[in-house]
Amino acid sequence: MSTNSAEAISSKDASTLHIDNTRDGGIEGSKIIAKEDEADGKRPPKRPRSSNDQSETTTSSSTGNDTGSNNSEPMITNQIITQQFKELDWRKLQDIACGSCIFCRMPRCGRCFICVSNNNAQGQPGEGRGYCLRKICIAIPIEFKLQHADKLGFPPGWRFAFDDPQKTSLVIGTKRILALAGLKIISPEGKLYHSLESAFAHIPHSPHNPLMAATTMVEKFLVHVGSSRHVSIPHFLVDKNYCIEFTGSSQRGGSNNIVLFGKIIACMGPSAGKSEEDKSFFIVQYDRDVLSIAKSMGTEVQPIQLISSELAWGGCISYERKTCCRRDSHSAIQNIDQATAAETWIAPDMRLEDMVERPDGTSLPQLTIVARGYKFVFRVKISNYGDKQHFGVFASCTSMQESANQEINLKPGELIDLGIFAPIGEEVRREEDRKTLPAFIIKNYIHKFKISRWGVVSGRDNVIYDLTDDKTGKLHDSASKRVLSYIRKRTKGEFPTINARIAPDMRVHLLFGIQYEGNWREYEAGMQELVPLFSGREVEVTISRHYGFGSKHAAGSKYLQSISMFQTEDIVACNSQLDCMFDSSETVNRFPPNLIDRSKKVVKCLEERTQQLLKMFSDAKSQEDGSCIGDSLDDSPLISVVENLKKLARMLERHHSEQ
Repeated sequence: MSTNSAEAISSKDASTLHIDNTRDGGIEGSKIIAKEDEADGKRPPKRPRSSNDQSETTTSSSTGNDTGSNNSEPMITNQIITQQFKELDWRKLQDIACGSCIFCRMPRCGRCFICVSNNNAQGQPGEGRGYCLRKICIAIPIEFKLQHADKLGFPPGWRFAFDDPQKTSLVIGTKRILALAGLKIISPEGKLYHSLESAFAHIPHSPHNPLMAATTMVEKFLVHVGSSRHVSIPHFLVDKNYCIEFTGSSQRGGSNNIVLFGKIIACMGPSAGKSEEDKSFFIVQYDRDVLSIAKSMGTEVQPIQLISSELAWGGCISYERKTCCRRDSHSAIQNIDQATAAETWIAPDMRLEDMVERPDGTSLPQLTIVARGYKFVFRVKISNYGDKQHFGVFASCTSMQESANQEINLKPGELIDLGIFAPIGEEVRREEDRKTLPAFIIKNYIHKFKISRWGVVSGRDNVIYDLTDDKTGKLHDSASKRVLSYIRKRTKGEFPTINARIAPDMRVHLLFGIQYEGNWREYEAGMQELVPLFSGREVEVTISRHYGFGSKHAAGSKYLQSISMFQTEDIVACNSQLDCMFDSSETVNRFPPNLIDRSKKVVKCLEERTQQLLKMFSDAKSQEDGSCIGDSLDDSPLISVVENLKKLARMLERHHSEQ
């Protein structure tokens, strides 16, 4: 896609866009031209898919890769989860179920392994033996519910269970391939993941046959939990070369461009009879030598990962463009049609971020990006939306070429990487920015949800990147010096021009542009929002509300309800968070009364849940038969937490009475 340069249209009112198909086929040959006259209303014809779309799957011949570890990822502090317990009988699970939570009230899922095995000869659900995997009571300690995953293709020691689905629904993260509400996957080391794709990226895969091991694991797990019957299917992109480029972080500070090459080794799609709503996803294996170079530059990437269909198409197209491949009948560019979503990342040629002094003597950050022959400048300014004034980010665009007839070569699906949003560069070493999901939930509730603007779910999806100070709830000093921290969420009626994504190194990136989801009409409408930008005017950029944390409206009761169902490791993490926020009586005295009241509610809720878990552990230890797991339980972390919560409750109450 191409747009006339700013000089050519700055003197005119560029108010419409015209789609012109004058090059080679598919979306590759489309260009967007800003014009002053009315569009002719014609739509480019959709190209039919090539018959090669259903070509036979071939197995990658790539050699295996070592999976390196990442020690920066937070681990579950309560190590009792990693101990080997005897399975608790399903009847005892029913006996200790609360009967009132979401899982207890819902019917059997009818799709998981237990439900399917209990179906009668006609395929209708029956009661039978066993406990539906998707409805084990939320109030039951996770230690009682964890199930072995090694028979599902996982390495030994991996376990899984379904926990409170509302906890993760309080957080709307970046795009996920599979949505399994409440899923917890725990590694032998105690690392916690809330999605299959994030766990998949950190599982050691077989170096001898990575394709067979990866596809078997995904198939078995999804069938076992009743998500969907995704199987390895033939696809045109299988065995195609793949490329993705993004902005990495340098060990010496600053940033550099990372370009990863690899190969699509499998497509996981719905089996026969499934609806088209079950979208396909792909497995990519990155080149071993490229990963080694990236690691030496400060960017560590797991060798085998799950990717979406959009990224698979965009990555194969990116490879062909970067390597100037011949576009024949086997070309991804020639075989994609305009109804197929695609996403290609563009790393900028140059990137500079510095502080600019304002007339009042204060300084605000400014980001300059050079890409595709244009200079984009992103400035932090006052945004006059809503009833209050807030900072926002405004973008301007200038052509780097002398000729006014030059066009910017930005095609549908291409997004410019503005850089890492979180975590903040390794040179800053702000480990306190990494919080577990439960710890951020209580902090966000106490600060009246105002910090949700700066909280983003990471690729290691039990980790929240929080850019605010624990005590004030405002941006901390390091984040306040970065432009990306000030981008506001779009309001109703605005078209988002900033997109949050998880890079292959599991960092959160913000990308500039209009995403292409296979709908030309929507894409054209989005590009209309950028016409003033390419006309030489300054435009505020906003991020979709589908990324980051949800709205604070009607969230208060849901937050407290979720806190009342926290598990042991959640409560331990919350206790540490409260210690950071209320480290002394002087700190408590600086909190306003309304935040003290909210803090008291959180502490009370945590204390009640801790007492409930302790009682369940005590009852389990008192059982005498061999199915009891109580003898292996260690409740000492909860005992110390109770004492700390009582102490904090007294401190908050004393401060409240003094006021």
